[in-house]
Amino acid sequence: MITIEDIKEYQEKMQVIKVNGFKACDFKALGRELRDRFNLTDRQAINILNNKTDEILEILKSQ
Repeated sequence: MITIEDIKEYQEKMQVIKVNGFKACDFKALGRELRDRFNLTDRQAINILNNKTDEILEILKSQ
């Protein structure tokens, strides 16, 4: 089950990727890690990394 703290952790990791020069392969790797660790769909992981608040609330509600 994913928590708000977990979401913040991955969003912070995403910020590091952006600061270090965004590379699609890094984004995909982080998304796969998030998806596999918390049993999410690809879309859910992408929404978390892109800070889509409405979708994040739905993910939290569904768990």
